[in-house]
Amino acid sequence: MYRESCSRYTFHLGPAVLWRDPIPLRERDFAVSMTGNYIRISPTQLSEFQGKPDSVVDFIFTRTYDTEDDRQIDIDKTWHGIHFLLTGDPWKGEPPLFNAVMGGKQIGTEDPGYGPPRYLTPDQVRDVAQALSEIHASDLRSRFDPERFAREDIYPNIWDEGEEALDYLMDYYVELVRFFSSAAAAGDAVLLCIM
Repeated sequence: MYRESCSRYTFHLGPAVLWRDPIPLRERDFAVSMTGNYIRISPTQLSEFQGKPDSVVDFIFTRTYDTEDDRQIDIDKTWHGIHFLLTGDPWKGEPPLFNAVMGGKQIGTEDPGYGPPRYLTPDQVRDVAQALSEIHASDLRSRFDPERFAREDIYPNIWDEGEEALDYLMDYYVELVRFFSSAAAAGDAVLLCIM
């Protein structure tokens, strides 16, 4: 029963708050987290991946666990909260802010976690970087409404923790802004996925 609640089907209906349920400790080891992952790639790499799209997932797995790699970022479980703060909608939105978390074009059919990877072109990356640079963390702080986050079932549903939950979002938001700024300055494309 517990493992069934971790299925992709559950994710598409809306993320379940698995770690906050009363799960026996021995089963808690199986809890699944959904983390937002981004990797900067050159336009040449993007072109190569478009020619061999099923090689993308292997590339992602070799990069996402390298914590010393400044060309990748893991925004942990904040992806849905950041998206909601940026767009005001749990799953939809308009570019370029939509592209910061939920956007991009699917590449390949392999699924590294919760849907195939997506990519943003260098032009889209520049647009996202510009849009994010115009939104200060204090602007997003003013949009934070824990009751609305809970009502909309925004993953990871920790919003009753108030200021601590908001600080968690803001720390990763600042990192995401830096990441897109660096990617745009280098003329990079970006791979993104939820794992």
